[in-house]
Amino acid sequence: MLGTAGITEVDYAVELLTKTLGLRKTMRDFLHSRVSNVFVPDTVTNMSPEGTPLLEQVRNLEKVFCADGVHLNSDGNRILGNSVKKIIDEHVSAAFCVSGRGTTGEYFWRGFLSPVGSSRPKNTSSLHLGRGMGGG
Repeated sequence: MLGTAGITEVDYAVELLTKTLGLRKTMRDFLHSRVSNVFVPDTVTNMSPEGTPLLEQVRNLEKVFCADGVHLNSDGNRILGNSVKKIIDEHVSAAFCVSGRGTTGEYFWRGFLSPVGSSRPKNTSSLHLGRGMGGG
């Protein structure tokens, strides 16, 4: 429950933002205790420049919401989109391309050399009992 500040007072907005950010931390701690390799993004903080004080964050958020205080305006949607892109770039994107050429070796397949494939198998069938290549 929020304190005694009225909904139109600045203290109310700062307290609400503080509790919202605290809820994110609680959710992150809960998930980390049950699931590994999970990330809970902080889109609210990412909508303001890094290190912005809470009161200034509240004022920045007021500028990106419509009059109803619920829906983002066009600037808010743009800032949120950039925030999500930043989160994806930093935490989700692959560090390297998995589907591309992984090694510089060449692989043999039915008389052809290829940059992709598995290593050439050894022909052990003709080396039975120490005989060389060919029949007996």
